[in-house]
Amino acid sequence: MKKIVFLLLAFFGVLLAKADLTHYALEAKLGESIRVKLELQENNFGVLAGQSTYYRKNGSLSVISVFGYRI
Repeated sequence: MKKIVFLLLAFFGVLLAKADLTHYALEAKLGESIRVKLELQENNFGVLAGQSTYYRKNGSLSVISVFGYRI
C-alpha cells in the first residue's frame, strides 16, 4: 500500500512540475473599511486553487480556501 501511495504522489508531482500555472491576484475594498485579497492559480487543465483573505477593522484575518474548475 505504501508503494502505491508513493507512486501516486510521485506521479502527481511530475504532473504539477510540467503544468503551466497562471497566477491571478486581486485586491479590493468592501465598503469603506474591509480589505479583500483574492489569489488564484490555474493550471493548463483548468483547475483553480487559491485563497481569499479578508482584513477586518479590528485587525483580524479571515482566510477562505478556493477550489474549482474553469468552465
